Amino acid sequence: MSSAEGQRANRDPWLWGALVVGLVLRALPWVIWPQTGCLGDECIYLSLADAMAKGQGMVQSTTLPFVWAPGYVAFLALHQILLGQAFYALGTQIIGFGGTQLLAYLLARDHLDLRAGRIAAWLYGVSPTLAFFAGHMWTESLYLTLLLAILFALGKARERGVAWAVVPGVLIALCVLTRGVATYLIPIFLIAYVARRQWKHATVTALAAMLCIAPYSLYASKKFGGPMLVDTTLGQNVWLSNNDFRLVTFDYGVGQGQAEYRRLLESGRPMCPTEMEPVPWGACQKATGMAWIRDNPDLFVARIPERLAYLFNPNSFVTRHARAVYRPPKPIADAWCIAVILFSLATVWGGTAGAFSRGRTWLFPVSLGIVLYHCAVVAVLFGSTRFRVPLDGLWLIWLAGFLAAPKTTLRGWRLAAVVAILALAIPLTLWYLPVGLK
Repeated sequence: MSSAEGQRANRDPWLWGALVVGLVLRALPWVIWPQTGCLGDECIYLSLADAMAKGQGMVQSTTLPFVWAPGYVAFLALHQILLGQAFYALGTQIIGFGGTQLLAYLLARDHLDLRAGRIAAWLYGVSPTLAFFAGHMWTESLYLTLLLAILFALGKARERGVAWAVVPGVLIALCVLTRGVATYLIPIFLIAYVARRQWKHATVTALAAMLCIAPYSLYASKKFGGPMLVDTTLGQNVWLSNNDFRLVTFDYGVGQGQAEYRRLLESGRPMCPTEMEPVPWGACQKATGMAWIRDNPDLFVARIPERLAYLFNPNSFVTRHARAVYRPPKPIADAWCIAVILFSLATVWGGTAGAFSRGRTWLFPVSLGIVLYHCAVVAVLFGSTRFRVPLDGLWLIWLAGFLAAPKTTLRGWRLAAVVAILALAIPLTLWYLPVGLK
């Protein structure tokens, strides 16, 4: 980005307005309903962060013998070490998400136009789901920020010497260490270099990522009973998603309460002995799930649409909190849930149209690859609206492109692709739509 472009961003009143409004909307729920406790995975993250802050390093989950990726745990532990409480990380997320807004603005501006950049900043600022997750201790906000930072860094590395390709490599490593599912995104990120045949850049980025991940992998492999990269959650997810009991998710009106969840787990093929070390236990869990798939191939395939419907559910964890946790006056809860639904539908439908109608740079195939990869993972494992949050963040950039130029015409294969994708996505988004209206 040239100095003139940088100055324009600094002085853009539309951007500053979006940043201020976004900060207010992120902070408002936290002020009205201050989070003094934790829920589900948040509690486990806090426990792991406490152990890390006390010098124990990364430890296995407090519930079962598997190991999560260390990035978000380290983020919380750093706040506990420096400020005395991991909860202060929420303040960092609420304020720091402005940087994510800025990245969305810059990506949309550089790959589309200034109008799209401004709209992207506002979409990020007023998104009820993104605002909600910034104020909670799940990995999604940090993961989205890292995804956008990688995309921005890739764009800069393409324009500069090969040494600059180290930067996106380091960011990719941080992303993988935050969520192990990102490991297999590395080849997708490298698509950014393909058009220019920047093979040296691609090699440097990939090597930087692997070299930054390697020290933790060596540490964790020695500590947890066998070779691992950044986590051992795959085995548990395969077992949980492919078993005699019905599919598991944790969204309002769709998922299970904790008591029902425990009963559900006892009704299927049993877990491997929990006395095992995390790495062999994960391998054992994976083998159990794979055996179920071999024994039930038809049911495995039949469950794929429902898994994807969980992912595309236009409600979100916001719905759960509005209906069952925060419990504001019903008109406010209804308005909140309707806003979530409208944002979700616009993101999937409008974002798809915008991506294919206006995607003319490397950002289009890379962001499309990221979304399709995560959909493929959910199709095999299990879905939740929580997993869609970073995907919504990527697709909001293309929604901004659509809103900035709604009359852009779709032709040829791009029109065919949009029709095919929406023919699948629209029924999936409508499957559980009524849940948030109850």
